[in-house]
Amino acid sequence: MELAIEVSSLGREARSASGIKLRQPLARATVVADETTLKKLRGFKDIIAAETLSAALRHESPPEGTRRATFDLDGELLSIGLILHKSFTV
Repeated sequence: MELAIEVSSLGREARSASGIKLRQPLARATVVADETTLKKLRGFKDIIAAETLSAALRHESPPEGTRRATFDLDGELLSIGLILHKSFTV
């Protein structure tokens, strides 16, 4: 659960770094990390999506043009991509 909280916090930091308002809903957030970290996160997928106001949370490489941020999480790189709903702009 601690990892899910940390990833949710990093999602908020990624929003801030990208200029996306905290309450603005996202079409999805993507997480890129090593397989061990992704396995740990899969059980908390719905919680992380809710905490980041994402309609979906996916474990894949974010598409080009996605707002993204990369963080060091206990020595592992974790990249978070944020994809806005088409009806919203920053």
